[in-house]
Amino acid sequence: AGFLKKQIAFIIKLVGSLLADFGVKRMAPKLGYLSFVLKYISDSDRGIREACYGVFVELAAWVGDISDLIKPMDEPQKKEVAKRLAEPERPERKTEPLRRYRGEAASSCPAAGASSKAATDDIFEKVDPFKKLPKGWCISAVTSMEKWKEKLQHLQVLSSVLEGPADRHLLSPSENYASLIPTMQRMLKGESNIPVLTEVAKCMGLVAKGLQKHFDRFARQLLPVALARINDKSVWKTNCLIERVEQLLWSLPLDVLLEELPAHFSSKSLFVKKEALNLLMRALELPQVLEVYPDATQRFFHQSATLALPLVDDSDNTVRQEAAKALAKLVLQNREAADSVLDRLPAHRRNLFEEEQRKLSKDIP
Repeated sequence: AGFLKKQIAFIIKLVGSLLADFGVKRMAPKLGYLSFVLKYISDSDRGIREACYGVFVELAAWVGDISDLIKPMDEPQKKEVAKRLAEPERPERKTEPLRRYRGEAASSCPAAGASSKAATDDIFEKVDPFKKLPKGWCISAVTSMEKWKEKLQHLQVLSSVLEGPADRHLLSPSENYASLIPTMQRMLKGESNIPVLTEVAKCMGLVAKGLQKHFDRFARQLLPVALARINDKSVWKTNCLIERVEQLLWSLPLDVLLEELPAHFSSKSLFVKKEALNLLMRALELPQVLEVYPDATQRFFHQSATLALPLVDDSDNTVRQEAAKALAKLVLQNREAADSVLDRLPAHRRNLFEEEQRKLSKDIP
């Protein structure tokens, strides 16, 4: 038994050594060694445990956040990994391997810290969440449950399966996602319990982030339903619906959001108008939007300005202030287009716009 333990420890140490030398591009988790390491990380043999922890510390040096990779661990092992990652002597963040295959040029091995989708696909394996759900689990069952805690727990089964791979955009396309949409639409439209609505919105956002363009068709169906709740102050909050609506933009082009917003900009509700404006301005700077449109503020300047301009002459002072601030920001990012905004500004609101422009100019070097 002792000899076998030594062999296992040696194999795991070898994995860590190869990872340290050749990098995560060549020693990608998708090769399958993590399941072996996870199996032995709680072993009674200290040498085996140390080798296992060494692999995860080394992996963190290459990919950064490994919280989703250590999810299957028991709590004591998770805490030990976290403790080691917090130590000052942990390996520094790595991007270039020490060794390469013979004849392999430095440029042919992308930096392991690269966040591009291609690099992620090379390193991690795609995940089909439906294969990880308990047998017989179905999202539609939530609609027949009476207690909100039962609904919440039922939805948490799905979100816990989605969370890790979705954060790395690693959900694999499947026809099964279609089965989620009717229930999501129904709950987004009419669910009154905030924790339950938060959870179903979380599932929606995670699927959009994990599938990206492969969720486009369904995201187009969900966006107007989720946006319709913008008039409900109890749920239109960052941790409930706002963040999840923004995550739909991993799947949708910004144009789709811009098509949905005019109805909310012309709402009679002051809250809705201000929130629609804030959503637009945030969307222009979201990483998922900039990934597709690096020049988003220039590309969508005229559409954004056209939406914001009428609000500068709104009857409510707070709405006017927010609109003037938004327009000033848009113009400062598109100075050559300033005249096109000034020409359309009501003369009696020009001072308000110029004041906001001066305030913003002080903050911009």
